[in-house]
Amino acid sequence: MPEAEATFTIKAPLDRVWSFLVDPRRLGSCFPDVQEVRVLDEKTAEWVLKVKLGFIRKTIKMKSTVTDFVPQKRVTFQGVAEEAELSGTMNLESGPGEVKIHYKILMEGRGPLAPLMNDLIRRRISKQSQEFIEILQKKLEV
Repeated sequence: MPEAEATFTIKAPLDRVWSFLVDPRRLGSCFPDVQEVRVLDEKTAEWVLKVKLGFIRKTIKMKSTVTDFVPQKRVTFQGVAEEAELSGTMNLESGPGEVKIHYKILMEGRGPLAPLMNDLIRRRISKQSQEFIEILQKKLEV
């Protein structure tokens, strides 16, 4: 399963970082391919992504669920779509005026396009994770 992992720091108070990370709409605004996020309940959301598969653009609807939640410490999630599934964790460690986050995401293609999806995911997951981190830092750092 293709994966990306990173540890980074956000220069902002823990309360501010946590409230952003647990708001699916705000968090979704940090992912390059996310077009829309619909909150279904306090643990579930539907994400609409427009991804480029080589020269083909594909719209993917993914249902995400928070599977583990320790306030201001950790959030674990998984997402399922017809074309792919993912799982991930964000662990937070608070310091004076900053929050260190250890982020890990695993994503795998499903269905008839799985081999193509996995190849593309493998090539893009690290770059997209870095873009996510940079956007998150810009939105949260004062």
